[in-house]
Amino acid sequence: MAAKKNVPLVSVIIPVYNGADFIGESIDSALQQSYGNLEVIVVDDGSTDNTLTVLNQYAVKDARVRVISQPNGGVSAARNTAIAAARGEFIAPLDADDIWRPSKLDRQVRRMLAAGDETALVYSWWAWIDEDSLIVDRSPRWTIEGSALETLMYVNFVGNASVPLFRKSAVDAVGGYRTHAMPGEPLICEDYDLALRIAANHKIACVQDVLVGYRRRRGSRSTALDTMWRSQQAVMQSIRALRPDLKPALFKACDKQFCLYIAGLAFMSGDTISAIRWGLRSGPKLPLLVAPYVLKMLLFPRRNKHPQYMRPGQKLDTSLLPEPMMPYDRILSPKQLPGRLIWAVIKPVRDLIHRIMHARLLSQLRTDGEKSLASGKPRVLATACWHFPIYSQTFVSREVFALVNKGFEVRFLYAGLNPRTQLPDDLQPLWDHKRRILYADSTAARDFEHYQSRMPGKVRIITQIIASAAGMDEEEVLANAHFRHAFTFARFVEAWKPDYIHTYFFYEAAVFGLVASSLLGIPRGVSCYADHMVDDYDLKIIPAHMETCDVVVATSARIKRELEELVGRSLPSAIVKPNGIDSTRFNPVDRPPSGPNRVFRGIAINRIHAKKGMTYLVEAIKLLRDRGVPFVMQVAGEYDDHDPQGLAYFEQLKQYIADNSLQSSFQFLGRQSAPQVRQHLSDADIFVAPFVELANGDKDGIPTALLEAMAAGCAIVATDAGSITEVFNNGVEGLMVPQCNAVALADAIELMVADDALRTRLAKATVERVRREFDVSTCEAIFHERVRLAISKRGAAVPVAATR
Repeated sequence: MAAKKNVPLVSVIIPVYNGADFIGESIDSALQQSYGNLEVIVVDDGSTDNTLTVLNQYAVKDARVRVISQPNGGVSAARNTAIAAARGEFIAPLDADDIWRPSKLDRQVRRMLAAGDETALVYSWWAWIDEDSLIVDRSPRWTIEGSALETLMYVNFVGNASVPLFRKSAVDAVGGYRTHAMPGEPLICEDYDLALRIAANHKIACVQDVLVGYRRRRGSRSTALDTMWRSQQAVMQSIRALRPDLKPALFKACDKQFCLYIAGLAFMSGDTISAIRWGLRSGPKLPLLVAPYVLKMLLFPRRNKHPQYMRPGQKLDTSLLPEPMMPYDRILSPKQLPGRLIWAVIKPVRDLIHRIMHARLLSQLRTDGEKSLASGKPRVLATACWHFPIYSQTFVSREVFALVNKGFEVRFLYAGLNPRTQLPDDLQPLWDHKRRILYADSTAARDFEHYQSRMPGKVRIITQIIASAAGMDEEEVLANAHFRHAFTFARFVEAWKPDYIHTYFFYEAAVFGLVASSLLGIPRGVSCYADHMVDDYDLKIIPAHMETCDVVVATSARIKRELEELVGRSLPSAIVKPNGIDSTRFNPVDRPPSGPNRVFRGIAINRIHAKKGMTYLVEAIKLLRDRGVPFVMQVAGEYDDHDPQGLAYFEQLKQYIADNSLQSSFQFLGRQSAPQVRQHLSDADIFVAPFVELANGDKDGIPTALLEAMAAGCAIVATDAGSITEVFNNGVEGLMVPQCNAVALADAIELMVADDALRTRLAKATVERVRREFDVSTCEAIFHERVRLAISKRGAAVPVAATR
């Protein structure tokens, strides 16, 4: 992965009372987790059978197992004893007859870490298993996340005690598990009660896969219906005391829903009379909603065509699991019924439309490929992100367009189309080289089956490579939406029959390229910027890409070094090629010298993001204003609409400007067109790049805007962040200051304003250097040479069409 993951200790807590028959399987499923940093604390709650003997055998065999024996006090007391002894940051309860899939903890920990400190509970889906561990039903496909107390009160989507992963600090804060509903009667909804109290103060997250086998046995506590009802009432009473702001109507709805749940338990255990009695207590609406599913179960008993067992360490093909007999995620509330009915009609129509569009786009691309073969040019298929064009990724469009200009037949695949205005005027001809691809779950499943049936060996190897590189199990990879979409990408690649595939960044496009290249035997490459240092994507499998790419474009020497450090070896396939610019489009002009009424103008061109260092820039402008330096700063760029943090960052900057009355000294211009950018660079005296490297490793490489400013003859003030040190030398072509230092920025700008000769000399030197080293005519040549070499090595390989 891109960065070393945090590997916190997980404390698995298992209470057991007379559980010798199943406790071994439960402990085995914990010890065989792919997540290695765990401890298993088993509390024997006064067993009278040979449970303790079994436990001691495990403790002798595996040092991770600790056994605590205590007089019988009930399951909640036993869990609390285990929690008190736990050393882990996370608590993972496991009942003594339940089973976990091997990836359960790994996936939940990763989800917890990704969700952030506000999240204290991660749940998953589960399957019901019988006493022989045969899967008899599966849970609904819940996707509820965030602040979800009221929804969890209405329906227990966490499911059972063996499902959640908790932050120990949150469990400790609420006092662990409660032991009694009322004096003399144990609380048998203790796991649900704890989940609710955690949800009252924290957020919840979900791993959308079946990770737990929940054993259903006759005579278990969950069949004590009247006791369950009293426990639920005690739980709701405690929530009323905890959250007096909640409306009474919510509690009435929760009671009705729980009555229906008890009716379901009675029905499944064969107690029809109790099922009817509790069903009537739930009111008229909810039974009507579930009636179609009940009738289906009565009239059409389920026949398990693909019986599967949940056993420790055993792989599970979740695609063969039965559909939920009672899909509560689709009948959660009567208010949702109209929407569900509409969706039941729309979804098949939507899927049919997707199939028709998919076939049409494939046919168009196949026809286009056949026509383009006549050109005799080497053929390149490229893709970067879902949308095209993207204003902030002009460097991608420029690199692709350089391929077009140097004699390659190029097509650029995209899924969503942005306005053509986001493509700079000199790159407008690239618009005609774009081709649409449709990514949809329904068509992706069919595309996967297309290759699974034709090339099962290759599909299996690709799955294994990605699973190993991503630290996932194969089932998790197979369930990943982007992995499935990669087979759609492969269908479109196969339709056009390119000689070479090129992708950008290490997100889904790189995975698409890996899968298509491996399936079809087509050489591929990737252009690398700075995202390889950021652990923000489950399938950011850098070593696998480096191992399988024929061409690796590192956009700076620093990036090449970082990639080699990540894989632990040199990369013969890697070349250093900065993002070239067309320097002829920028005409340096002589700026007037300083004078009595001369106000100097600074320009920064960048997206509004924390790594752009705008915080330090506004502080520097305040310092200059306070010093009386005649300087006005303008910023051309905007925040990403899909990044809430970017918006929050922008609002903070505006607030700082308002609080310090900097409106006349610091101005946001918003996104600017390419002609407007060139005009701003011609009008500006100083270009400022205050970029910083973030704690998570995110940073810029070589900013294209910096190269354009150099070509326009701006004097440069920049920080030493990212790969900027490779662009110019301090005091030779510009002034370079330490990052995260507003005072240093202000001092450098003030020096530029005060010294006409320095400013003029540095500006002239920047023009010479950018034309010499960073012009597209110079730096793209090595890339084109490597692409042609990769294609030539493929040589007389079997054509794609021959693999059908």
